[in-house]
Amino acid sequence: MRNLSIADKCKVIAAWILVKMKRLQYEDFNQQELNEYLVDYFPYALDVPVPVGNAVLTIVQGDVCLNTETHRIELHLQNDFNVEVLANPIYRTHVNAKLSAEINYDDTVKTLFFNKIRLDSLQWINDDYTLISDTRQLLNSITPASLFGGIANPLKNIINTVTGGFSDSALNYLRSFTNANKQHLLDEHKATIEKAILAEINKQPLYYQMQDNIWREYLFRQRGTHVSIADQRLRFWLS
Repeated sequence: MRNLSIADKCKVIAAWILVKMKRLQYEDFNQQELNEYLVDYFPYALDVPVPVGNAVLTIVQGDVCLNTETHRIELHLQNDFNVEVLANPIYRTHVNAKLSAEINYDDTVKTLFFNKIRLDSLQWINDDYTLISDTRQLLNSITPASLFGGIANPLKNIINTVTGGFSDSALNYLRSFTNANKQHLLDEHKATIEKAILAEINKQPLYYQMQDNIWREYLFRQRGTHVSIADQRLRFWLS
């Protein structure tokens, strides 16, 4: 207990006595306490592949929700999604995402593990932030009106520079912003957004080791057996 203050050492000793007396069976962490661990992680930006230009998903905020029915820990993410082509914003929208995972504790290594992570939902938010630019104006500014017939060299050279090589998919992608509706455009990007989120999540350490300088975590390192989700709390069982 050398990393604990005197006051925290007293709390640990008192808790040990209560555990021995069968008066303390578990210690709970509520959602607000868990959310405090996330504050320093946001905002967080992810690149999302698109046929031409640049797309960025910025995770603005994340909130933990403990689902008692499914016994999974959920992470609700509020995101800004922005697409630019040749420094012109052509699409932006707010998107909500919900990730969930099973949570297990391995008392041999004093560590929580997050398993079976999945992306449960990706939802476009209909608000005033949403922007869709008609790409005909963009295209007309960089190429002659014959664009939709033969491909003019100026446009081809520009897209070659942006994409590393001109492709019909790049042109079709730009055309998709002409008279498109908001939901259709999100649906068009949905698979790549999902893939980018899951790929980034899988790069992160999907575990949390109990610390010995936080008295409640120190207590669980010494006396903890397993975790569960109950009453919208993460419950650490003690013995």
